[in-house]
Amino acid sequence: MREIKCLIIIGMVFSFCLACGKENPPDVEVTPVQEEVPSPEAAVLLRPVNDEVCTSGVPVSDHFSRVRFEWNAGANTEAYTLKIHNLNNQQNQFYTNIQETFKEVELAKDIPYQWQVISSSAGTNDSAISSPWRFYLAGDGATNAAPYPPQLLRPASGSRFPTSTARVELAWEATDPDRESLTYTLYFDTVDGRQSPASDHQNITVTQKEVAVASQTTYYWRVQATDPNGNSAFSAVYSFRVE
Repeated sequence: MREIKCLIIIGMVFSFCLACGKENPPDVEVTPVQEEVPSPEAAVLLRPVNDEVCTSGVPVSDHFSRVRFEWNAGANTEAYTLKIHNLNNQQNQFYTNIQETFKEVELAKDIPYQWQVISSSAGTNDSAISSPWRFYLAGDGATNAAPYPPQLLRPASGSRFPTSTARVELAWEATDPDRESLTYTLYFDTVDGRQSPASDHQNITVTQKEVAVASQTTYYWRVQATDPNGNSAFSAVYSFRVE
């Protein structure tokens, strides 16, 4: 009997040791697989047509018309932002969270504008921006539009030239909604780019001009574009310095 009890006790101890020797499997944390959100693609602009006079605006007052902006959908896009840039005063208007592919906006007449559409989607910080388009919003009874404000090309604003520089070439570009030829007036001075232009800086028919400069001087310049009917538009003012 004593031997049987001893065997039972030994068996129980052995089973206990085996149980203690087994390791519990570690807890495995399962990370859910997050599906990658594709980046939105840029919309394709439709109307107002690029570089055209917009005559489809619906007049709402003597000075404002309602303009309908339309574009083709960008892939992987949930919402759009419409950006409208007034080319005369350089001010921007933004219309956000547009679900459709169109937007009607009231704008001042007889003004050139540039517009773009920004595509976005939830789940990603990526966005896509369309190409910029320009148009001129015609006024009531208008038969001729003013040129678009010239774009200054070079030198870039804030440029610096070495002391030895004696001449600098200024270059710009400009277009007219009516496809008319343009002449230019170059305002070039050391004050603010708005002083009376020299006689040889008026009625320019090319889009570049070389000017004489001196060291230790900051220069300011802008360009006025004029069509055959006397309509005109000014560029922004740029500056550069000769050290």
